[in-house]
Amino acid sequence: MTTDEKWKHFKATAKQQLNFTEQPSFLESFIEFTCEPSFDPIHNLQVIWTDKYVKWRKAKWDMQADYYKFYETDGVAKFITSIPKATVEVKSGTAHYELMTDVVSAIRKLNVQPRIDRQTSFTLDGSTIIFSLGTGDLRTTYSWHTLPEEWSELQQLVDSLLALQSHLEM
Repeated sequence: MTTDEKWKHFKATAKQQLNFTEQPSFLESFIEFTCEPSFDPIHNLQVIWTDKYVKWRKAKWDMQADYYKFYETDGVAKFITSIPKATVEVKSGTAHYELMTDVVSAIRKLNVQPRIDRQTSFTLDGSTIIFSLGTGDLRTTYSWHTLPEEWSELQQLVDSLLALQSHLEM
């Protein structure tokens, strides 16, 4: 297996560690928010809630640090005899439902139409955002690299989720 193939497999495995680990029951609502910046750690926030409690899980992967385990700074492959462990940091816990008030309020106000028109521009660097929400087995997912103008109301929701994530770090 080449170094590039090892890196590709390693990346896929690390990204799996970021995603949903606990599936919500049919009584629970959920949000999964993933931000994949070009040069900063990738992070994922999973929130599952009812009107009584909130279960949360945060995961962060420093892809740049792991990249250097496979390659030198000039992109030349390192000699690797075994696959290193991914630097994924996971925290989880429970909280009171009141933490979700702003987020749920922003979700209830959403009126975002799917985009079906072809893109007229593209972005070379930046963050990829993947935002999923739903209840039980129903899920709506939004994904963007550059937030389309007609989806601008999603920014308020993202800001609310980032504030929630910061609060959970305390």
